[in-house]
Amino acid sequence: MPNNSPMRWLVPGLALIVVFLAMTAAWLAVALYTGQASGWMALVTAADLALMLRITRAPSGVVACLLAVAATVVTTLAAYWMITATYLGGMFGLGPLDSAMRLGPVLASELTWLTLERADWWAIGCAPVLAAIASFWLIRRD
Repeated sequence: MPNNSPMRWLVPGLALIVVFLAMTAAWLAVALYTGQASGWMALVTAADLALMLRITRAPSGVVACLLAVAATVVTTLAAYWMITATYLGGMFGLGPLDSAMRLGPVLASELTWLTLERADWWAIGCAPVLAAIASFWLIRRD
């Protein structure tokens, strides 16, 4: 299949959706188990997304790098949204999804700012860079 075909991105796109859901759930489980924000999971997410693009034989290029970076950022935002919603929902007797639907962006960002430590911020900041470098390095074709 030619590289410019939209069908060429079908399997990598579906794989990224699966990784997004799995890493968000794994990040939430780690955060609930440890009782901390677990910013290091952003680096694991970036590496996992780049590896999944390689496994699914995504076309190489700038699009793959940007897709890995965007997926890393979206997964990080979703994970912290769910962590905040789970902790806050537990206080009000709501389930995680009910709480996530009612949680506003201002409250979510304030609670996230309060829970993150300096190492978490470094990991979150380095994760998109890792995703770009890893996806470029892993996907390049010889």
